[in-house]
Amino acid sequence: MRVLDLGCGGGLVAEEMARLGYCLTGIDPSERSIAVARAHAQTIGVAIDYRSGAGEALPFGAATFEAAYCLDVLEHVSAVEKVLSEIRRVLKPEGLFVFDTINRTWFSKLFSIKIMQNWQATSVLPPDFHVWDKFIKPTELKAMLVRQGLEPQEFVGLPARGNPLKHIRMLRKRTGRDLCRRARELPGGPPGVREEHVGDVCRFCAEGERLRLRRGRDTFRRAAGCRSPSS
Repeated sequence: MRVLDLGCGGGLVAEEMARLGYCLTGIDPSERSIAVARAHAQTIGVAIDYRSGAGEALPFGAATFEAAYCLDVLEHVSAVEKVLSEIRRVLKPEGLFVFDTINRTWFSKLFSIKIMQNWQATSVLPPDFHVWDKFIKPTELKAMLVRQGLEPQEFVGLPARGNPLKHIRMLRKRTGRDLCRRARELPGGPPGVREEHVGDVCRFCAEGERLRLRRGRDTFRRAAGCRSPSS
């Protein structure tokens, strides 16, 4: 099965999917992240086709993939409907599109913006990593999916688990350590880490822990089983 990882970053999820036996293609607009992903995949012996490109103009033919997914991506793009249109185009009939993104609520502003980015005592991400106005409400996203010819199947909120302060402390420690290690793999070395694409590297390092930090049925949600209509 051919699967597209849209906004693959440093390739963390793509590598796991490839290990499960899927034929993976990863695409990301950050050439630095793609360079890291390629180098790491080569190091561990995983075959993944990594491309540099934007979701608004995917460099693939129509009906190329049986499935596509994007994790923590839609809240970063400027033209969400264009991205969804491109995903619809490259999916085969009855293809599956899976994603998660962040709901635009007061809690997401407090947790994802204030706690995770703005407040020095708790921040683990660059201050401009997320923009709250780009967060998407489920009703808005469902309407976009329908307009672009995709059939929403299920929206599921991800409930809170564990002590968020404990997770933040753990994430701060791990992110700082892994950023330094991953920086050495970037072209140009550590000085490049503080450039505008720092978020891509941070996402690669922190993804495994961030999966445990998603809070609230009305704050974070994912769609499982959004399908392309049969021909």
